[in-house]
Amino acid sequence: MNDLTFEAEQGNSDAQYNLAEMYYHGHGGVPQDKAIALHWYTLSAHQGNTHAQFTLGYMHRHGEGVPQDYKAAFQWNRMAAENGDTDAIHRMGWACREGLGVTQDYILAYVWFDVATTLGHSFAGTDRDRLAKDMVRSHMGGHIFQAQRLARDWVAKHQLEKGMKNEHRKN
Repeated sequence: MNDLTFEAEQGNSDAQYNLAEMYYHGHGGVPQDKAIALHWYTLSAHQGNTHAQFTLGYMHRHGEGVPQDYKAAFQWNRMAAENGDTDAIHRMGWACREGLGVTQDYILAYVWFDVATTLGHSFAGTDRDRLAKDMVRSHMGGHIFQAQRLARDWVAKHQLEKGMKNEHRKN
């Protein structure tokens, strides 16, 4: 524990994330303390740790250790999505579909669901297809082709820039 804390204090992103996980779940002989976990997740996330970014999105979405804040959840998930986290990309679809932290936008929701599906997310395709049916019923079906093109463009751009991460978590 002392070595991990030392590494985290020295700015090691992985150590910060691991320490945050210990405090978040109350493992490794430390008491559960979501405020301390939030501190270490935030430091790690600002260094580009996608797991920390996604977890911060989860914490803000559910009000765990922080006041519930859908806009902050969206911003953290956006960071993780830009870093290739397929769970975050899927969450972006839900946020756009439901208007959680952003203006409700079925076209963008379709884009995010389609991107997550393309990158191998296990159930984003089901969410995309349900949304497509809702879009057709709402006379928005003509926008599906546009959304598909935007999704293809996003995937092409981001796969060229960096490897995508297909890591699925339960939260």
